[in-house]
Amino acid sequence: NFSVTNEGFGLARHLVIQTQARQFEGQVSMTQALAHLPPGRSRNRRLDVKPLESGPAVPFTVEVSYIDDTDTFHSRDETICLTVGQSETNRTPGSMHILTQPGLSGSERSLQRSAIEVELRISRDSEAYTAYAVEVTLDDGHVFSGGKLSKSLLSWQPSGNPAEDGRYLFNQLVSAPIVRDAWRIAQGEAISQSLPRRIRLRIGSDVPELHNLPWELLHDGAVMLSANSNTPFSRYLPVPQPWGQPLITRPIRVLGVISNPKDLHDRYQLGKLDVDLEKYILATAFKGMEQGSVRLEFMPAPVTPDNLSNVLRNGYQIIHFVGHGRFVGHSKSAELFMEDQKGYSLPVADQTLAQIFSHADIRPHLVFLSVCQSASHSSRDAFVGMAPKLVQAGVPAVIGMQDRVRVATARKITQIFYRRLTDHGYVDQALNEARAALIVSDPSAVQTPVLFMRLQSGRLWDLTL
Repeated sequence: NFSVTNEGFGLARHLVIQTQARQFEGQVSMTQALAHLPPGRSRNRRLDVKPLESGPAVPFTVEVSYIDDTDTFHSRDETICLTVGQSETNRTPGSMHILTQPGLSGSERSLQRSAIEVELRISRDSEAYTAYAVEVTLDDGHVFSGGKLSKSLLSWQPSGNPAEDGRYLFNQLVSAPIVRDAWRIAQGEAISQSLPRRIRLRIGSDVPELHNLPWELLHDGAVMLSANSNTPFSRYLPVPQPWGQPLITRPIRVLGVISNPKDLHDRYQLGKLDVDLEKYILATAFKGMEQGSVRLEFMPAPVTPDNLSNVLRNGYQIIHFVGHGRFVGHSKSAELFMEDQKGYSLPVADQTLAQIFSHADIRPHLVFLSVCQSASHSSRDAFVGMAPKLVQAGVPAVIGMQDRVRVATARKITQIFYRRLTDHGYVDQALNEARAALIVSDPSAVQTPVLFMRLQSGRLWDLTL
C-alpha cells in the first residue's frame, strides 16, 4: 500500500508513479497516473507483488514525476525499505511522501476531514487580453479550468446594496459553465456528506489589482458566502511558506497590543481608545476556553516597534492589535500608529512591521489587526497593505480591515470572533459567524474584515487536545 502525500504549498499536476524492484515479482514495473494532488492531500494506491526474499529492509524503488503551479517539471525517486516477513501476516506496507517543493511541509494528515475544500483561482490569462483565467480545484484533485472573468469588472462601481452587489460579483466569477458545474458539484458533495464547504479565493500575484474588489460580498443566491457558517471563506496569497499547523501546545499564549498615542486627536483627528474597555472585551471573549488552556497578557505601554520586537521573543501564538492605521497613497503602503518612548504617535510602515514578525523566533499563528484600513491593497503589489505583508512574513492567518470601521463595530467583531473560535477552533468559520452578526447591526461593515489564511483545514487549534 502506497500513500503519496503532497506536503508542499502548491498543486501537483499530472502526477505519475512508477515502481521498480528486483526483489519482487508481479506488478513491479507498473505505472500509475493520479489526478492532480492538492497541497496537504494524500492518495493511497495498492500494488500486489510477491516478495522473492524476506528481511527487515528489502528495497523497493518508487519514482514520482509531476508538474507544479509554475508548469515546471519535477522528478524524484526514493527507495523504500520494506519489512518483509516469511509469512504474509508479518509484512508491513511501505510509504513515502512527495513534496511539490523540497524542504517545505505542512499538511494536516492526522485531522479528520472537516469540510469540502473548494479553491477558486484567478490568474492572468496569457491568451485573453480582456479577461482573467478562472479555475476551480476540488479536494479530490479535480481541476475545472477554462473559466473567464472580464477585466471590465475593475471599473465596476458597487451600488451600495450588499446582496445585489454580491450576486453580481458571484455571477461574474462563475459565469463559465465549467466553473459553475464545479461549484454545484462541490455543493452537492457537501450536502450529501453534511459538511461545510471551505472556500479559498486564490488571487495570483500576477493580478494584484483584483484585491481591490469586495470579494467578501459574494452571494450565491440569498447566501452571503463570507457570513455563513456552512461556507467558511478566506483569501489565499501564494507565497513560498509551508501550511500552518494547528496549535497543540497548551496554554495558548495571547498578547493584546493596544496602541493609544496621546496625540491622536490633536494630530490626526482620531479618537482616543478606551484601553480598559478593550482589555475587558478581549478577556471576556476567551472565557469559553477550559481553565488554564489560554494565557492572555497585555503589552505594557509604550507600544514602540522595539518593545514589540522584544516582547515577541516570549513566543505568543495569537497577537491582537488594537489601534489606528492609514493607507498612504503616494507610497502605496499601510501604516500603523504606534508610539514612541514618550507615548506620542509614531507611524510604522507595513514593511517594518513585517520585518519585526519575520525576525521573531516563534511566529504567531494568528494576527488580528483591529485597525481601520489595515487590509487595504494597491493594484501595484498584492502584498501592499498591512495584513498581506504579515502573510508574506510567514504568519498563517491574518485578519485585517479593508475599510474604515466604527470602534463599536470593531469591538463586536472581536468579541464574537474569539467566542466562536473558542467553541470550535476554526478561524475562517469564526470570522464568518462574526460577519453574520453585522448583517442587521451594521450591514455596511459586513465585508470589512478580511481573512488571509494558510491553514489547510482552517483550524487554529484542536479542542480535543
